[in-house]
Amino acid sequence: MIDECARRHPEIGARLHTGERICKDGVGRYAEFAGGRIYWHPRTGAHVIPAGPIGEAFDKRGYEWNLGYPEWEANLALRDGGQCQAFEKGVLYTYSGGPVEGALIHGKIGDRWAKEGWEGGRLGYPLGDEQPTADGGRRQEFEHGAMLWHPSEAIEILAAR
Repeated sequence: MIDECARRHPEIGARLHTGERICKDGVGRYAEFAGGRIYWHPRTGAHVIPAGPIGEAFDKRGYEWNLGYPEWEANLALRDGGQCQAFEKGVLYTYSGGPVEGALIHGKIGDRWAKEGWEGGRLGYPLGDEQPTADGGRRQEFEHGAMLWHPSEAIEILAAR
């Protein structure tokens, strides 16, 4: 599956080692290429994690054992040089001026942010990960505001700054 993915993505370049490396879970596999890595898992299939901001953020966050395996190919052409890639535990965003480890978006806040137009919507890019609130909810800051999720399932969008 990794070799097949590499054939579909010639931009990944030459393989840097022979064979596949076994991931920490003993199930997944990956191979390193000049332009990134290809990870494979039976739940998600084989997908490229490109070198550069997304690959660096993936590394800083602890690889597949913290984010899960990639679920689709990275989008490297978002506004203002942003990039994103979906992993089992959320969508990782990087952009110029954003946190070097990227920002992870998922769950109810992620669902609502999608309805608001993702990074192209009124809130813009996430500035970091969700944080817990005193009432048991979650809060995530964005370029132009914030979202609050409450355990009652209510979501509040705070006015743009």
